[in-house]
Amino acid sequence: MQQNVLELKIYRNSCHQWVYKKMVNIPRKGFNRAMITKVKDKAGVFAGVGIFNPNSTVAIRFLTANDENIDRGFFLKRLASLKNLKENILGLAAGSDCYRLVHSESDGLPGLIIDKFNDYIMIKPYCAGYGGETMDFIASSLEELYPGVKIMVSPDEKSCAKDGADYRPEIKKYPSGRARAEISEFGVKFAVDFEFGQKTGFFLDQKLNRRLAASMCRGMDVLDLCCYTGGFGISMKKAGAKSVTCIDTDPDAITTARKNAKINGCEVEFLNINVFEYLRDALAKGKNYDFIICDPAKLAANKLELPRAYRTYGDLNKLAIQCVKGDGLLFTFSCTGLVSDKIFQSIVFNSAREAGASLKVLAGVGPSPDHPYSSTFPEGKYLKGLLAQVEKNNYIFPKRLEEIDKTKT
Repeated sequence: MQQNVLELKIYRNSCHQWVYKKMVNIPRKGFNRAMITKVKDKAGVFAGVGIFNPNSTVAIRFLTANDENIDRGFFLKRLASLKNLKENILGLAAGSDCYRLVHSESDGLPGLIIDKFNDYIMIKPYCAGYGGETMDFIASSLEELYPGVKIMVSPDEKSCAKDGADYRPEIKKYPSGRARAEISEFGVKFAVDFEFGQKTGFFLDQKLNRRLAASMCRGMDVLDLCCYTGGFGISMKKAGAKSVTCIDTDPDAITTARKNAKINGCEVEFLNINVFEYLRDALAKGKNYDFIICDPAKLAANKLELPRAYRTYGDLNKLAIQCVKGDGLLFTFSCTGLVSDKIFQSIVFNSAREAGASLKVLAGVGPSPDHPYSSTFPEGKYLKGLLAQVEKNNYIFPKRLEEIDKTKT
């Protein structure tokens, strides 16, 4: 499929999947659009085959280190291998009909997400290079591996606009329209809204964390902050929680969450309100909970936004800890890739200290294993979480966020 060859300005001494534009010798002719091309380094040594995009700061995203054609056979082999990993080795199809088949760079297809939701498959490109014939190769391979599924393409608008990618023909050919899926996750059913939902429609990365939370909530009063479509809260109510309150600022998410509660026959309170307002009001009224889930959206897209993200995580977790009953549980998360595990833990620990409490960490968690990260792309590690018991010791300490080393991520 690829005939062109690009040369790097550098020697290829790294396995990283990205090459920046300043490191590439770009000819004046023939390389004015996104394409799949072979790559050689400064010494003329073959470096791999990747997607080249002259409009992106990341000029090359490697698909393979081997000298091979990127055709239908390539994608069928790659996708079949991933299906075997996710279903047969990791067992992610057991008790569930949804999982992530392709997790971008970490699964060897940079800038591409593919999620399976029962009889629907959502393809979500985040960069240029997967249009036209390439998308047809991917779609037909998926149809062979999953007979009878409906293939949908829904590019990430912000990322693709930045990358100069136009997937309008693919959206027209593989539309989602007003498609809705109903999925099952360990006996809990969820509606997935492909038109108005965030990302691909449902956060599959929290699958095992939802099951973990549901396994220890029986008889508890639960508060699910930033609940999206109610994944944690509904799973916990169905597992025997005494009461569940779910809060989110997205009205469409709350609408879907209410549908999910109805599907499962669960009585859950849903509030479309700012979580900070709710927590401050609860604190003022002396209202508290046995188990609080805290799962906010990504808070920083670049390093300039990190100071604000640190403060937001700190304030949110402090309020949450103050609203947890003594010896109650907090399950708190960060999906901001620029915030490392170490820094997130420091922020949460500092929040506990400011709240006059201490935390007994029961588990440090990440995403479900269908969301891996690779040694050739460590930036793919993003979700981290802490499950802790809150011990109310009435410690009083001054605020010392400056102790957190914000220069390291």
